[in-house]
Amino acid sequence: TGINAEYMGEQFGKAPSEIFAEFDESPIASASIAQVHVARLRSDGSKVAVKIMKPKVVRQTPVDLWLYSTLVFCMEKVFDLPVHWTTPSIIQALGEELDFTHEARNSERAAADFAAHRSMANVTVPRVYWSETRRHVMTTEWIDGVKITDMEGLRALGLSVTEAARTTMEMLAFQIFRSGFVHCDPHPGNILVRPHPQRKSTAQICLIDHGLYLDESPAFRQRYCELWQAIFLRDNEKLEKICKSWGIGDSELFAGFQLFRPYSTKESGRRVDAKVTSAEALDFHHQAKERFRKLLQDTSLVPNELILIGRSMNLIRYVNKAVGSPVNRLSIFAAFASRGVPSRLTGLGAFAFQIRLMMLHTAFLSVQLLQTVGRLVGRAGASFEDIVEAREKDFIEHLGFHPKAEHLG
Repeated sequence: TGINAEYMGEQFGKAPSEIFAEFDESPIASASIAQVHVARLRSDGSKVAVKIMKPKVVRQTPVDLWLYSTLVFCMEKVFDLPVHWTTPSIIQALGEELDFTHEARNSERAAADFAAHRSMANVTVPRVYWSETRRHVMTTEWIDGVKITDMEGLRALGLSVTEAARTTMEMLAFQIFRSGFVHCDPHPGNILVRPHPQRKSTAQICLIDHGLYLDESPAFRQRYCELWQAIFLRDNEKLEKICKSWGIGDSELFAGFQLFRPYSTKESGRRVDAKVTSAEALDFHHQAKERFRKLLQDTSLVPNELILIGRSMNLIRYVNKAVGSPVNRLSIFAAFASRGVPSRLTGLGAFAFQIRLMMLHTAFLSVQLLQTVGRLVGRAGASFEDIVEAREKDFIEHLGFHPKAEHLG
């Protein structure tokens, strides 16, 4: 109660009871920087969510960010790895989260992006009530929904888990490859699902908490789409060109980080998802540490977007895994990437890209079939995202960042 009165007094010059017709003093949710209360507007009685920043956050965050920057600087010096260049953009993004008016503007921009594209008709963003919003207090439309990972809750609402997962994957793919304005904290708690207001059997995705966003430059968005095309088509000349323009001196290693597995430009006909041999793994492991030091030849050219894009990619992958990997995330992202390039693939290039997508989808369907058979015989099979995660762990071992990596082969 003291926190609410203090913040409302500072931000509005009024107590909560003077601003809202009803205000629940007990928070319904609490996170690291804020807590959320249920209230009703005086104007029309609408139920709303009131997000209030915790007082200590404003005082403590500058110190925490300075400590973070210092720690990363020390890591760079001790391990001789170029990592400190990432801190300015991260610190800026985290600092912007402390201004809820910034978050409110982000949410309205995201809502406008979704509304402008028919493919995003099943995605919504809560309305902001500006007269009840200030720098450290934000009031939005209340959303009655369940978390994307609450599969029992989805079924109880008569909604399809697969449909909800597909819409969620398409939502982030749209932001990364089409609109260029990307939610960078898409964890399950920020993705709510409810029946669509006009089509009750259809799942509507409600994206909340818009404090951490990435505003891609048009040049980066186009290049990132082309990067995905190049990796899927094994267009190593294009891959090398993109990496060089980004100050990346080792295109093979960079592609390996995107795929979470060793990648060789010397085998242009090899499938992206081909199995890695023990000899390749051992050779990659021996070279990786030194190659990583040389990866970023010119950090002044490396796009800052890559930092937060990686975060969003990992979080959305976790969401798909948490609901049993019912959709092929990689195919969805690759398809959106192909549509995000102004000069789309034509002729043999378009045919080759579709063949790659078909191969990936065939692999996905094979995994789903094995899962189904496994359930019938009482044996749990690995999901598609489980397999991707296993490859990621193998890749990290190949880099030498896992104790077992020293015993490869």
